[in-house]
Amino acid sequence: QALHHGEAHAQTAQAAVEMCITPEGRVARVALLESSKLAAFDQALLRDTAEGQSAALPGPTTIETCRAMKIAYRPW
Repeated sequence: QALHHGEAHAQTAQAAVEMCITPEGRVARVALLESSKLAAFDQALLRDTAEGQSAALPGPTTIETCRAMKIAYRPW
């Protein structure tokens, strides 16, 4: 079933998060920087990001690496 231009836009969700990783690759914390205005998407994004795992990062064990990123969901 084809979607009209307005319908496709309404189904797109985008949010910004900050994720901090320990040198061991564990997610230390996640913060929502910009809401998608869709509570279920924001909650799922925070949960899934917090449960993630990264590769180990070189450096002192007391320093976390934090990155801000935008994540978008665009259904086909």
